[in-house]
Amino acid sequence: MVAPLLQNLGHDVHTPTLTDLGERTQLLRCGVDLNTHIEDVTNLLFYEDLLKVCWSVTVMWGWSLRELRQRYQSA
Repeated sequence: MVAPLLQNLGHDVHTPTLTDLGERTQLLRCGVDLNTHIEDVTNLLFYEDLLKVCWSVTVMWGWSLRELRQRYQSA
């Protein structure tokens, strides 16, 4: 995984689990979609006060990164 490599280099790494996935499956509800997941990450950025961010995403997130960056920059 990438996270331990970056942490060993001294970087702060956040690996959020998105609503309805992993340990957050109890949050399953109608309407959980890509916008919900973008909101999950946007909230992480806001509440952790992350100002300078380097993105490392999976293929699934590659095409949604644009929307996430737009929301992050406008917050």
